[in-house]
Amino acid sequence: MKKENAKMQKCKKLLSAVIATFLAFTSTVTVWADTPPDPGPGGFGSQIEESVKPGEVASPNTIFGPDDSKIISSTKATEYPYRCVAKLKIKFPDGTNAQGTGFLYYDNKSTKSLLATAAHCIYDGRHGGQATSITVQFPTKSKPVTNQSLMHVPSKYKAGATSTTCGAWQYDYGVIELPSMGLGVFGTRTSCKVGEIIDILGYRAGESQLRYSTGPITKVGTWDISFRVDTLSGQSGAPVYVDTDEGPYAVGIWNYNANSGRELPDSAPDEEQNTAAKLSAGAWDFMRSFR
Repeated sequence: MKKENAKMQKCKKLLSAVIATFLAFTSTVTVWADTPPDPGPGGFGSQIEESVKPGEVASPNTIFGPDDSKIISSTKATEYPYRCVAKLKIKFPDGTNAQGTGFLYYDNKSTKSLLATAAHCIYDGRHGGQATSITVQFPTKSKPVTNQSLMHVPSKYKAGATSTTCGAWQYDYGVIELPSMGLGVFGTRTSCKVGEIIDILGYRAGESQLRYSTGPITKVGTWDISFRVDTLSGQSGAPVYVDTDEGPYAVGIWNYNANSGRELPDSAPDEEQNTAAKLSAGAWDFMRSFR
């Protein structure tokens, strides 16, 4: 989903700076240890080779300059880590149908998997609140979730929801409980820095194939990570991760397009950036609580 306007984004960043200053003097943040990736059966897949299809035109929402994303073939999508990313088909109480993305970050290999996504893929005040059903569709299997008790967003996110606002943007991360999927999981990391190269995997609205984009982090805030990496609607909840020799470590959850979500030049000003919810100690504390 996209940010409403530039004014809202500037206010958001100002609030982040104020809160960051306050926290620096009033509290100590606990940074949890990294959790390692697990490729599951079959181990690691091959490198990404696909590119945008010839003649394909992406809808602007937000693309920086030419669309540099790559398409993951249906065959490659069954390999790790691509198979750990799911398309979400969402239905809200007012009848609205939406699409999002999610990724596995925990699997106890016997009873439970946990899927991370954006909170607004689970709860949206503009459409009646909590989703009534979410179909979690992986490349090799799918799972409909109709039990709302298995869908989780922070209470502070819900508190910020209105008829015109999906929820409080600072807490736009959520969790869906699933039976053990046996597909492997992304590692998680609560630290990242400006200049670090991140990758994003997500399903764009109206597309059946997974998309891959990459680029450097341009800003790290209290609540979010900013970057000029091509993403479109439908990719909300996608893993923002650092690819290492040990495997992928998620550092954020993609949730908002730059400004009003339009095509932008590579030279766009600083506020014209896509953002992800940072996997901070607080966010990780929430996500690990459902193990």
